[in-house]
Amino acid sequence: MKGTENAYEGENRSLHMKERIGYGVGDFANNMMYTPVNSFFTYFLTNVAGLGAGVV
Repeated sequence: MKGTENAYEGENRSLHMKERIGYGVGDFANNMMYTPVNSFFTYFLTNVAGLGAGVV
């Protein structure tokens, strides 16, 4: 397939500390929402809806 070359091909640099911290903070914020929602959903499906833990 022509025209699908990576624009950053050949560019191999490491992230600066500022970028690493930014990605880490963003991932932490994502997990702060993801974990409680999925914990509640798991609780609901197993205890309220009556599904087995293996199904969830």
